[in-house]
Amino acid sequence: MIDSFSEIDFLEHMERLEFYVVKEFFGCLVGIASGVCSTGGVVEKTGRPAYLQIVDELRGQIRSGSLSPGTALPSIAQLGERFDVSASVVKAAISVLRTEGLVVGQQGKGVFVRESPPAEQSSPMEDEVLTQLAQMRETLKDLGDRLAALETAVFREPK
Repeated sequence: MIDSFSEIDFLEHMERLEFYVVKEFFGCLVGIASGVCSTGGVVEKTGRPAYLQIVDELRGQIRSGSLSPGTALPSIAQLGERFDVSASVVKAAISVLRTEGLVVGQQGKGVFVRESPPAEQSSPMEDEVLTQLAQMRETLKDLGDRLAALETAVFREPK
């Protein structure tokens, strides 16, 4: 038996959470076919900033080909209406997509999906880390081989 209101509140919260998880799961299953997992354009109250949810949605559409290279993005007003957010939130999302090199803006014309996405370049720090990681893997392989040879020599099975 439940003794306090806080336990009731907790159970009600868990039921809502379960419903949300199931709804998101089935929404994503439907979206997998198109390469986009979304809830139909409306920004959800998940704690993740609205502009990042919009970025995720548009990035998914660009990568899946739903928004092909050269295609104009909907206007800021259209995106704001679609996602039920202000123009400043849409502008923040477009700014992130520009920074990622996925879209380009043309003054007076709009924002377009970039013809060729920029090649991902690694930084010198990343290159150094990858080199060190490769060296460590090689060293571990060598040590493993040496240990196996030592175990074979020491622990020979009697004939």
